[in-house]
Amino acid sequence: MHDSQTAVCGCRGMLLALFVGETVKRFLTLDDPVVPMHHPRVLVETAVAQGVDEDELLHDAGMAKTELDCPDARLSYLQFGRLALTALRLTDNPALGLDFGERVTVSNLGILGLGVSSSPDARSALETGLRYSRTVVPGWDLTLDAEGERARLRLTPLIPFGPLENFATEALLAGLVALTRAVAGEFELGAEVFLPYPRPSYAKRLASDLNVSLHFDEPATWVEFDARVLEKKLPTPDPVTAKLAERFCASELATELHDGGLLEIVSELLRGERGNRYDEPSMAAALRTSPRSLRRGLRQFGTSFQTLRDEARRDQALSLLQNTQLSVERIAEKLGFSDARSFRRAYKRWTGQTPSGSRPPSAAGL
Repeated sequence: MHDSQTAVCGCRGMLLALFVGETVKRFLTLDDPVVPMHHPRVLVETAVAQGVDEDELLHDAGMAKTELDCPDARLSYLQFGRLALTALRLTDNPALGLDFGERVTVSNLGILGLGVSSSPDARSALETGLRYSRTVVPGWDLTLDAEGERARLRLTPLIPFGPLENFATEALLAGLVALTRAVAGEFELGAEVFLPYPRPSYAKRLASDLNVSLHFDEPATWVEFDARVLEKKLPTPDPVTAKLAERFCASELATELHDGGLLEIVSELLRGERGNRYDEPSMAAALRTSPRSLRRGLRQFGTSFQTLRDEARRDQALSLLQNTQLSVERIAEKLGFSDARSFRRAYKRWTGQTPSGSRPPSAAGL
């Protein structure tokens, strides 16, 4: 994460239902102005507090000082990425994302912050925050699985952060921890954080500031914590304020439903009921883009339409083989193959097994 070689390399059911209809514009791109202005403002304040000259920072990042005070202004992720890379260079601080996230306050969330802090308990506050998270962190998809004794919060990027992966991830984590402490007070989360990149030089400080156990080089980003924490009562509940805040957030989110990640949307369309009807041109048409732009966008994530299609078909095939008594011929038909022979050949390439070899023993003869 040194100087910039590239700026930044690189409601779900409702979203998809609208997406294949006539309402939604397109998927989120690096050029869309979606980043609320409080993010760059807090980042500038963080860098200035570490000795950076504000005028130099804004000049090098191609921003005007007046932009920071405009409540309705938004930056694209390319613009915010340029600001972040400039701040990293001028501060020479690889842990800047952590410092930035720690400065986030409830008031930075606007009306959503009011709704969260007015919730009766931690579960309601978290669910409200996640439901409308796209209004404040549009580049991330945040989902909670609270079954069992350990809850899991998944943090999935909707755009490729490239050289800003550490910065963006640590800023989000630090912001979540800072907001949790502000809303619910100090208490033991018993949390473990799993990160998809190598251990940085400041890992010890990262673990200490977040008060978590860290695991690096993991396949994705998620947080595990004691699910009993969700039952903690909050100190300032107000049901009327909470309802008014949620009504406003729902209205704001409705105008931003196009802010879904390309990878997320393509994958979900391919795994949907009508997923097998898509080839690359028809997928591009559904997303209101060109096949070339679709290929370029997926390439930023290190994948391709064919790879995602194969993964979706493989998973669907495995589920049908293990959980139904459909014949191989019928499964091949459901998955859009011309015949069972083509399906068998593809399945062997995907898994190294024949379809019959994936059947439960009781169904292997089908």
